[in-house]
Formats: sequence, structure tokens, C-alpha cells
Amino acid sequence: MSSFRYSIRNLITKLLVTGLAFLIYLFIPKFLGPDLFGTFSFLSAFVGLLIPLTSMGIGAGIIYTMSSKQFLLPEVFSTILRIGLLIAILNAILLFLFYKFGMLNLFEVKINLKYTLLFAVGVFFQTLSFILGRVFFGNSDFKILNLIEFSTSLLNPILLLTFLFFFGKENHLFLYVSFSIFSILIFLIHLYFVRKYNFLTDIKSDFVKKSFRYGLRSWPGDLALRANLRLDQLILVSSYSASALGIYSIAVKFVELVWMIPDSIGPVLFNLIASKKNPAESLPMVAKVHRLLIYACLFILFSWALICYYIMIPYFLGIEYKSVMIPFLLLIPGTLFLISSKIFTKQFSASGNVHWTSQITIFGFIISFIAYFTLIPYFGMNGAALASSIGYTALAFAGLYKMKTNYSIQLTDYYQFRISDWVWLKNQFIRLSYHRKNLSS
Repeated sequence: MSSFRYSIRNLITKLLVTGLAFLIYLFIPKFLGPDLFGTFSFLSAFVGLLIPLTSMGIGAGIIYTMSSKQFLLPEVFSTILRIGLLIAILNAILLFLFYKFGMLNLFEVKINLKYTLLFAVGVFFQTLSFILGRVFFGNSDFKILNLIEFSTSLLNPILLLTFLFFFGKENHLFLYVSFSIFSILIFLIHLYFVRKYNFLTDIKSDFVKKSFRYGLRSWPGDLALRANLRLDQLILVSSYSASALGIYSIAVKFVELVWMIPDSIGPVLFNLIASKKNPAESLPMVAKVHRLLIYACLFILFSWALICYYIMIPYFLGIEYKSVMIPFLLLIPGTLFLISSKIFTKQFSASGNVHWTSQITIFGFIISFIAYFTLIPYFGMNGAALASSIGYTALAFAGLYKMKTNYSIQLTDYYQFRISDWVWLKNQFIRLSYHRKNLSS
């Protein structure tokens, strides 16, 4: 029951936060235009690949070792912070090396030394925030995670629009100033929630070893998954233009909103599975959650497509973004199937079989990689959307194959529509309401 309450609270918070932040976010592409919004999207996609690359899976290791109760947060916090500092310094140095050797200018987006300095500052602090965020996941501090997500969702668009107003659209410096200040503020918010812990305790070498041992097994898969989600954008901006990326990024943003539902449940599900001595004990619950998510998200995606076509694009984004709808629709099948992958990998990773997660994500990345370089050069953003859907679908089928070969399951366990699931869900809400009434009385 407590796990259900955590999931519902996470979901309600994400709905409120995401809804408010998304309304603010809609002004960004409208004010920036496709070209500048493409540059903004490039920065996000680049960081989204760099941090998983250099962290070598330590984030997943921290979550697993803490959620499985092998270590308590107060005794390992200082160790985690030092790990974060090392990776943050490495990322800042790498960014300057990329600039020095012209690797940042391989794309349509051009970055000079001043921009690189601000970009490096942002990357440094975002890396620290990433590592500290794993602490809250592993410690089941979902309330803190919700507050941080609330701050992140609102600060990013507000700062970007504020500096756009002060610098003007012609001076691209506003993109990098807002990025660096946003990164610093988010780090300070993370730091506020860990201020009570001792920053100077001795390094726990056994914690480092266990976290890296688990993390290194998850690293290839995590990196492949991140590449699956963001490599299409980097290839698109290098093959076409920042403007094409700007339009495509809106389609991605629209369709990925549905992931807030499985993502709000995912951390709770992971910790619940990790706490079981026998991983197979969690299979009935995992199957039920999967069935509910698939059909709920299918309905939401269908409804959201109609809203985007008739309201969001014509009234909020404008004529510059009228071509968003085709990649949006092409992304829907893969977006739905990736929900399956998200659930299957929770079962694998939380039960200690993170190498299975790595295997399926690497397989999905190989399929996506081939599809990206086959379809994007010829079909642009529509090719990127189709390639992404193909890769996401491959991930789901690979995950299902692993589930069938390692557990006694049937396909209908995960994809058959069952009225009993919705009755169960309704009863959970009734119990939650009853629990709240008892607390208030």
C-alpha cells in the first residue's frame, strides 16, 4: 500500500509540475524560432550523452547498493560527493578538449571559446547534480526528487526567457548564460537537501568497489539507451540544420511527456523489486503494472495527438512548427513500446541482473544506429522519428525475449487487456482515499 501511495504521489506531482512547466516551455520554441531552439536542443542532447559516457555506470551502482540496503547514506555521502567531483572535473576538461580539436564544430551549431567556458561551467554542475540525484533515488527520497523536478522544470524555461529578454535574440550568448546559471542553481538545490550530511568522512572503498562493479555492468546498456534517445538529434543537426533539430525536438518533447507516468512509478518499482530476496516474487505485480501502463498510455497518446494537432501547434507554436505533426505520429509506436522496455529493465536491474539490461539496450542501440544512418540522411526529421520508433520497438522485443527465457511468463501476462486490473486500480484509489480520511481525522 505504501508503494502505491508513493507512486500516486509521484505521478500527481509530475502531472502538476509537468503541466505547469510545459505551458511555460511552449513559449521557448515560439520566441526562439526553430533555428535557435535547435541550438538549445543540441546543448541538452550533448550533455545527455556526455554524463552517462564518463560516469561509467556509477549512478546505477549508487542506486542499487543503496536501495538494496547494503550501505546507509550518512556513511557513504562524502564518498559519493568526491566521486561526483572527479567526474565533473573530467567532463569540464573533456569539453575544452572537444572544442580545441574542433569536435564541437562538426555540427551545424557553432561554439566559440566564450560559449565553451559557459558550457563547461554548466556541464560541471550538472554532473554533480546527476550524481547527487542518484543518492535520492537510492535512498527512496521521492519527495525530495519531486521538489527538485519541480524546480528544474520551472527554472529552465524561466531563466532562458529572462536572458533572452536581456540579451536579445541576435546575441546567442543568452543560451549559454542561462544554461550555466540554471546548472549552478539546480546544484545548489541538490546541495540544500544534503546539507545535514558530513562532507568530510573517510572514503568507503568497499562502497566504491561494489558500486562500480554493478555500474560497469550497467554502463554499456545505459550508454546505449541514452544514445538511443539522443543520438538521432545529433545526427539530424549534423546532416540537416539546427532548424530541423528545433522542429524535431518539439515532436520528441510532445511524445515523451507520456513517459512521466512510467518514470514516476519506476523508482518505486525498482526499490520494491530490489528488496525481494527472490526476484520472481515481484513478477505478478510487474506484469499488472505493465498492462495498466500500456493501455493507459495508449489512450493518452491518442488523445494527446488530437490536442496537439488541433490546439497546441496552431495556437501555441505557430506556422513555423506546422511540420511537427508527422514526426510526432511516427514516434508514437516506439514511445509506447519503450514503456515495455522501461518495465522489463526494472525487473532485470533491480534483481541484480543488470547485464541483461545492458544486452537488450545494446541490441536496441545497434538497430537504432543502423536505422539512423539509413533513414536520417534521406528523410530528415521524419527519418529520425521512424528510426527512433524502430529502435525503441527493438528494445521492447529484446526485453520480452529475455523475460521469456529467464522467467516463466506468457505474452498475455504483459499485453492482454484485463478488466480485473482496472478494478484493482480503482480499489487502490479507494483505499488511498480511506487512508487519507483516517489521517485527517
